Amino acid sequence: MRDIQEPQIFMHPSGNDKTDIIIRLPVSSAIVPIEMKDQFERFGVTLQKAFEDVLWLKLEGEGSSSTWGRLADLGAKVFRQTLLQWFRLQYLGHFHPAADATFKKLKDEMELATKVTRRGRRPAIRAELASIRKRYDELLPQCTLVHQAAEHAATLHNDNNVEVARKMKRRAIWETVHGQIHGMPSDGYIFDNVAFRRIPRGTAKLHEPSSWKPHQLAISMLTFERNQAYQTIEKKITPTKRKS
Repeated sequence: MRDIQEPQIFMHPSGNDKTDIIIRLPVSSAIVPIEMKDQFERFGVTLQKAFEDVLWLKLEGEGSSSTWGRLADLGAKVFRQTLLQWFRLQYLGHFHPAADATFKKLKDEMELATKVTRRGRRPAIRAELASIRKRYDELLPQCTLVHQAAEHAATLHNDNNVEVARKMKRRAIWETVHGQIHGMPSDGYIFDNVAFRRIPRGTAKLHEPSSWKPHQLAISMLTFERNQAYQTIEKKITPTKRKS
């Protein structure tokens, strides 16, 4: 943490129609032993994923601005200023005064163009939707496994004692899926019902598969990762969730 205070920042061409602005920190991203790395990466628990989550968190004291928005705005602004600086170095102060005056006029027009109001929040919206849908698609198979296990457990345990039947069903679900989901982010919230309490109407329970759907659990799991309300995430992935 202490070593990340002095980054390097530089620009790098990336193909004919791309430009990279890179922030390079003098610290390794290998934060766990290699033998543990594969265990974490099995469910996407990587620094890259954590970075992706943080990009969409709201910045403290910045209203509705996300980290992505601030970084994107600053990066675009710096690059626009870079183009202007290149123009100044390349064309101003080298030619006949009449030509120089023409170039200065062009420079003024370029500066004016950089101050035009941005066209809404579409780039940020598209980028966040792509990010959250990708993560939703990764979570949905695990949530489907849990739902299938709950359906199977419901057919096995119908003890007259409701509390005993509930415990037996939950135990059966755990024994069926723990090998596939144990280690995924927030998996503990599935088995202590915290994830189900975030599903609207408040009636969903792990051992009652008729009370919830896999896509609902996937959305609930995303609320922990992205620190957003269930309804907010649901609106962002609606076109995707219909396929479940």
